[in-house]
Amino acid sequence: MSTRPTAPRESAVERHLVQRCAEIGVLCLKFTSPGHVGVPDRVLMGHDANGDSVTLFVEVKRPGEVPRPNQVATIQKMRDHGQHAVVADSKSQVDVLLDDYFTRPAVPITERDPHDAPLPGRAGHIVTSLY
Repeated sequence: MSTRPTAPRESAVERHLVQRCAEIGVLCLKFTSPGHVGVPDRVLMGHDANGDSVTLFVEVKRPGEVPRPNQVATIQKMRDHGQHAVVADSKSQVDVLLDDYFTRPAVPITERDPHDAPLPGRAGHIVTSLY
């Protein structure tokens, strides 16, 4: 029997996202798009601390896991169409992401370029830089 600790499952990170969104009053819906592969797991909708409407797509991963190439391509297409899409692979990243977009935004959503969407805890900010 192995005593090596295992990394939290993706579902634990996603569950944390759902719970934190409920706590701060952000709608957090499971996102699917039949016929399209690589779409993010969740779509978040709410208002930030400035009162601006925010829609954010979130791909959830287990700690240390990176998006598959088709997920990167889909996120890039979404960003090319003006949508904010990010990746979170830990509970702490979820917390930073929610602060950054909803509870304590340093930059108003109206002034953000979706291509520069932060990936908390990662060097570089563009998801395509992971490949």
